[in-house]
Amino acid sequence: MNDLEYYRGKRVCVTGATGLIGSYAVELLVESGALVSATRHHHGWNLELEDVYDVDLLSPTDTAWTLIEIFRDLDVVINCAGITGGVGLPSKDPVSYVGPATAMVCNVLHACHLAKVERFGFLSSTTVYRATVNPVTEDIDDSFSELYPLYRGIGESKRFLEKLCRYYHETTGIGVGIVRPSGAYGRFDNFDPETSHVVPGMIDRALKLKPGEAFEIWGDGEDVRDIIHAEDAARGLLLAVAKRPDCTPINIASGKGIRTCELAGAVIEAVDPTGDHELKTNPSKPSALKSRTVNISRAREMLGFEPRISLADGLADTVKWRREQL
Repeated sequence: MNDLEYYRGKRVCVTGATGLIGSYAVELLVESGALVSATRHHHGWNLELEDVYDVDLLSPTDTAWTLIEIFRDLDVVINCAGITGGVGLPSKDPVSYVGPATAMVCNVLHACHLAKVERFGFLSSTTVYRATVNPVTEDIDDSFSELYPLYRGIGESKRFLEKLCRYYHETTGIGVGIVRPSGAYGRFDNFDPETSHVVPGMIDRALKLKPGEAFEIWGDGEDVRDIIHAEDAARGLLLAVAKRPDCTPINIASGKGIRTCELAGAVIEAVDPTGDHELKTNPSKPSALKSRTVNISRAREMLGFEPRISLADGLADTVKWRREQL
């Protein structure tokens, strides 16, 4: 049985539908028999849908009227819109995206309320957890703990938005599924060298290597991350909305830690398996939290979630797609 059977025949809109997780959410919903519409802020659309709306989620006009009309008569809104960036963005301009990213979710959630949408999907983040705990579990009460400085802005924003979702749920009755994904990657990712996350940044640097050229790892190579393919992250979000629309926060991750030096080796293998590229570290380049591993027991128990896409397969698919874009 399709684990997303709940969506068959449901009227669902995905915001941020041309982004990393939004693109996969659209694909999964279409495959599940949902009646899918989408909003986007930039083009590069990857699926043919009848109802695709160009909307600025920060525009007072668009959010006050356009979104309400788009959402009217919908069953579900899956919010994947946002502003993302790797360690370079908060390092250079810590507040540049926190306010706009928070406002987007507030605008979409309130439009859902006014349009009487039944359920809402919210992408939180593992940045809500303090730095000293590994692996992170959802039952840790981190509401007032200090966050890792580099992630403080987005982490506090996600904490606030989780509370806002719960407030709307308790006062208006809208069902809300909340997931806290780890670092996602895949097709449709942000490959801008100034703002990309670790995987797309590594892929683009690897694609530019000359024969025998060494591959540079930012930092000392010992940072530990949990990396999940964006299709798995999207499926986790959809499962949470379908099965736990009660604001229970649920970690969505691979459940495995990987050192950045190991990740770099996997990227090189996907890009040039027969090449000879030495890995060298560069501690002067920005890195972040030394270790972040994620417990996914709750996702397994409550959602029946299990990551399906291996790192090797996910990287191979992402590299293939990226080569086609260059």
